Amino acid sequence: MNWYLNLKTKGKLMLAFVCVMVFTLVVSVISIRAFWQQDAADNHLYKVGVQGKGFAVVAEEVRKLAERSASSAKEIAQYNIDARNSVQRGEEMVATTVELLDKIKTNLDQFAIQTRESVASTKEQSKAGLEVSKQVDNSVSESASVAAAASEMGPPPAK
Repeated sequence: MNWYLNLKTKGKLMLAFVCVMVFTLVVSVISIRAFWQQDAADNHLYKVGVQGKGFAVVAEEVRKLAERSASSAKEIAQYNIDARNSVQRGEEMVATTVELLDKIKTNLDQFAIQTRESVASTKEQSKAGLEVSKQVDNSVSESASVAAAASEMGPPPAK
């Protein structure tokens, strides 16, 4: 059962990695498009020259927007990298936790076995103690019988 949960968790983590990579790719494409838009606006501004002062203002705004888009795309890409690293650290922590829980379970199983063996030994010692107690009682009883028989016979003859 544990291996199934482990595979299920790893599958979810891999899916998260793939999603982050796809998102990073999309952000990179947006960044490249923003760069090309900026470059196209700069080229057009150069071609228009002095006659296109109104266009120059628009082109400047497009350039600024393209720069902000590129900057935002880089930030998002960095966030994605950070998220991917966090997921990887999380996977390592889950693996370590599963490992530790397996060790704890193994130790508890060994403790349970030792406890059962100790209980069995205690029962055997108790039985042996009862047997010794019975033998002592029998010895005391026999000694009392011998003493009673000896006292009935009277004192030993004088020499």
